[in-house]
Amino acid sequence: MITSASTHMGNVRTMNQDAFLIFQMESSSAVVAAVADGMGGHRAGNIASLLALETVRDFCDANPLMDEIALGHGCVKNANEAVYRRALADVACTGMGTTLCMGQFYEDHVTIAHVGDSRMYSFTKKDGLMQITHDHSLVQELVDMGRINQEEATVHPQRNVITRAIGTTADVTGDVFKVAWEKDEIYLICSDGLSGEVPPEQIDLILRSDFSLQQKVELLIQTALGAGGTDNITVILIQNSDDEVRA
Repeated sequence: MITSASTHMGNVRTMNQDAFLIFQMESSSAVVAAVADGMGGHRAGNIASLLALETVRDFCDANPLMDEIALGHGCVKNANEAVYRRALADVACTGMGTTLCMGQFYEDHVTIAHVGDSRMYSFTKKDGLMQITHDHSLVQELVDMGRINQEEATVHPQRNVITRAIGTTADVTGDVFKVAWEKDEIYLICSDGLSGEVPPEQIDLILRSDFSLQQKVELLIQTALGAGGTDNITVILIQNSDDEVRA
């Protein structure tokens, strides 16, 4: 398993409210990787994203033998409670929230937990780029209802409005599920600073290249910056390789 990741403030924002996490669980072969995007326009979004990921790691460390699906739900629940309690206790953090997109990566499958509009994709040269998660966003609901199409969603004035987030309400339900993971398949976890700026066809082209995984991460971020870089950009790539876990 090979991993590579990076984050960038972008061309416009004065603070990076994105955060990412990659670590190997001590009790198993699983690698946990996650992206959290502090809610833009809300105070202390950077605190929300970091606190959510710290809570995810603590919960995983405290429950090494928990069932994978239960662990995913537990990470969402505990991260939500931690951010929500902090927002209530500290007036400077009122209204903060964050997305969360995380995966538990095993030898032949991935268990995903997802809240918000940060995304996870899979990529193989045979099947190309495929979005695995389903955005919790206003424009995605409009697409699902047939009110707008996918092209209209990419330029909709309310495309940044999310309908579920970590820490904005006392309870939140995450999407938690398992998917297969083939040899050499690459999984991409990213904030909307990438997916909102770079079309899927261009992401596919970069992942299809012969560059190293780290070079692909850097090229994805540079492409998002070149397209405007209006938001923070975070990218994690994980490839199912016979190599030992390494970043």
